[in-house]
Amino acid sequence: MRSEEEQAELNEKLLDAAENGHTEVAKALLAAKADINARNEDGETPLHVAAYKGHTDVINLLNKAGADLRAENAEKLTPQGWACKHNNYYIASLLSEAKSKELSEGDAKILQALQSAGKKRKGFAEEESEKGPDDQKSKTHTAFVNKVEREGAAGGPAGGPAGGRGI
Repeated sequence: MRSEEEQAELNEKLLDAAENGHTEVAKALLAAKADINARNEDGETPLHVAAYKGHTDVINLLNKAGADLRAENAEKLTPQGWACKHNNYYIASLLSEAKSKELSEGDAKILQALQSAGKKRKGFAEEESEKGPDDQKSKTHTAFVNKVEREGAAGGPAGGPAGGRGI
């Protein structure tokens, strides 16, 4: 078992490796159980410092190893926001792609609720459509529900909010 002091030193070395773009050193430190979400005095994680410096290999390593993409530093900025603040838009776009592939617990609950509501609406639409073929209101409602379901399954119109995460 490592002492707190030894762990802090390991974490500091990971932050330094991320800042200096030393991917292999960072990999070895992660294997030695450095805290992937360790913080420096400004609340920055290794992902923040790698994003600030533009070290894509380190960013990819940290992302694959499970770094918190939503961690906020002392300025309340995520690594993506930190990259934007420092005009590193390419890195910000990489982090945006990585975040879009990740569903947070809250996002998963919202998605589940929407899917459940969609099923209930579909059942309602089917009941309404049984009222008769001449009921135009029922046909319009059924068509609308079907359209929403198609767009949701296909990622929404032009990648809009009905599908994907669009962070």
